[in-house]
Amino acid sequence: MHLTEKQRDHLAGRLRDERERVLRALARFGERSAAAEREVQRQNLDFPIGAQHETDTYNQALDALELERLTRELGEIEEAMKRLEHDAERFGHDERTGEEIPFERLDAIPWARTRADDPHRESTNIVAADSDVLRAYRNERYAG
Repeated sequence: MHLTEKQRDHLAGRLRDERERVLRALARFGERSAAAEREVQRQNLDFPIGAQHETDTYNQALDALELERLTRELGEIEEAMKRLEHDAERFGHDERTGEEIPFERLDAIPWARTRADDPHRESTNIVAADSDVLRAYRNERYAG
């Protein structure tokens, strides 16, 4: 069974919605970064780097991981939009097996390329994605 035109239209809308969600999240990062830069300039911080610097570094590492995840997700969404537009009949088929991806999965993750999550794929868990960040997270959590 192939996706119906109504299902494809629904998924196209879901992809547009998800793209807008990710773009808003990326814009918030840009706004937050600009505000932080203005605050640093306003305070003209010229005291020795200490605990605040460590916290800032930790937060910057988490932000970098989240930005990377969002950027990768945006790329996946835009690629799915192209696939749906240019090859609608094949959209919704597992790229490895050719089997149809259940509509429920596509509705939840409209850019899905496979029937199920690949357990061998790189982790997208923001904390577990980088061992240094995980170590810093544990140290901060259990230090006090």
